[in-house]
Amino acid sequence: MPSKTKNALTRVEKERLKWSCRRGLLELDLLLHRFIETNLNKLSVKEGVALARLLSLPDNDIWDLISGRLVTKDDEIRKILSVLDSSTSVYSQKDRIQID
Repeated sequence: MPSKTKNALTRVEKERLKWSCRRGLLELDLLLHRFIETNLNKLSVKEGVALARLLSLPDNDIWDLISGRLVTKDDEIRKILSVLDSSTSVYSQKDRIQID
């Protein structure tokens, strides 16, 4: 997990996040790969920590968060999800499940 004591992610922390984005679910793997290629060098340490928390979840939970099937109260994870284009939700608001 990225250090919380500095302003920028180290090369090793970036590589760990990049490796963690490799998933078993092809759609998720492709989406996360595109996100990392575009945004990894722009992430703050705080965002890196949030991404690491997101990536610690099972693939299906991450996919459900991205698609809008699940929602989270974690503001930092929501910021990461907004960059991952969670606006592509196929579920209505009443079908969403709240997780902490």
